[in-house]
Amino acid sequence: MLLINNKRRWAVVSKLPEHVVEKRNEVTTTVPSEWPAPPAAWPELLTDVELAQYLRMDMAGHDPASAKRALRFIRRTQNLPDVGRIAGRVLFRRAAVDEWLAGRERRQVAPAAAVKDEHAKALQDDDRNVRP
Repeated sequence: MLLINNKRRWAVVSKLPEHVVEKRNEVTTTVPSEWPAPPAAWPELLTDVELAQYLRMDMAGHDPASAKRALRFIRRTQNLPDVGRIAGRVLFRRAAVDEWLAGRERRQVAPAAAVKDEHAKALQDDDRNVRP
């Protein structure tokens, strides 16, 4: 007789083959380790996996589980816009994500342009202060 744990229930089983006992004791995950095929046309509302593919996280070495964690972190810390939860899934509006990306791009470009302007102004001031 064997005592096995079968999904939170203990059962006494007589003479099961070892491969059956091992399979019953395996822990399975619900998150797939492989990326699904990207859609032919991106829908207006994206799931977290579709958004990860839209942001090319699948090409950056993430698996779906790590991409979901990264999106959750970005949503909390960098104000990634979401629609909310519908049927237990967080959905993202594609247009809002595009605007969010454009805003991040402007913020990253603006400091570089400001530094360039300050550098040009400093050169002009140096030219004025040079004695002939």
